[in-house]
This record gives sequence, structure tokens and C-alpha cells, in this order.
Amino acid sequence: PFCAAPARAERIASSTGGSSMSAAHRQQNYPAIELRLATVDDIDGLVLLFATFFRESRYQPALQFDPAICANYLRAAIGSGFSPHIIALHGDQIVGVISYHFDSSFSAKPLAVMDEVYALEEYRGTPVGRALVATALDLAKGDGAACIHIPLTSGHKAMPSLINLFKKFGAEEIGVVMRKVL
Repeated sequence: PFCAAPARAERIASSTGGSSMSAAHRQQNYPAIELRLATVDDIDGLVLLFATFFRESRYQPALQFDPAICANYLRAAIGSGFSPHIIALHGDQIVGVISYHFDSSFSAKPLAVMDEVYALEEYRGTPVGRALVATALDLAKGDGAACIHIPLTSGHKAMPSLINLFKKFGAEEIGVVMRKVL
């Protein structure tokens, strides 16, 4: 199954926090964040976001970021609906993203596989990550996924917090991802 490509930007939710947050977090003033499905009109902003993610990750020197290749992938993935990208917006700026695709190659019900998850550093520790994850899980389940695999491979410094976030949503570690530079 494919999530249909949004013809226009479809608003999913907006938040300034939630009741499940700790008292300390509730006392902070968070900016209003809007979540929606990305459209091809968001590609330039997503390329900038992914460039920042790439600089902060441990993909280099084995992999080099290429904005044109990234834009082409996003145009195909978002335009076809193959990989829904849920974006978090603060005003007009994309400050976070999560995406997934379906794999139906071996099971009766499809498996969702998370592709990207990232929030700008100044939005980490705010409701942005929780909102993105909750929304992606809800959409994947609504599209018929039996479960979601969450490969976290970037070696990013926020990795421990990200692992903890997914565990709070009930995810469990089931394997390991290894890399061999060729």
C-alpha cells in the first residue's frame, strides 16, 4: 500500500505541548508547531533540513551529501506517496521531519519501515519529536501496517534520546545495524 501523495498541504495537528509532559516542561513556553504531510512544494526546505542532519551525523566520510540527489529522491518519494513525509513547521520553517515506507515483500500485512527522523537542535527536548513519532505511528497503523521497524543508523549525538523516545512509544530493540565502508 501507498499513502496517497497529498495534493495540497494537509494539516495533521498543531501543538504547544501536551498534558503528558512533565511539570518542568509544561512551564516552558514552546512555540506553536504545526504538523502536516509534506508536498513537493516543501522539497527545498527538506533538502536544507537533511543537509543539516547530514552534517551532524556520522555518515561522512563514507557518504557525501548531494542536494540534487536528495531533491530528486524527495520529489519521487513524496510525489508518488511511496514515502509519506510528516513535517513539523514553526511558522514557515520546517523544523522536523519523520518518514516511512511500506515493505510487503514477506508478510501478509505490510511492515512500515521508518526512513528519516530529525529535528533541528533547538527543537529537541520539546514536543516536536513526540508529536512527529505519534503521528507517523498513527498514520502507518491507519494505512494497515502490522508494525514499524525503526532503523537508527546515523550515529547522531541525539541517538540516546531518540532511542529513549521510541521506547516510550513501546518500541523494542530487535537487532543491530552494521556498516562496512567499501
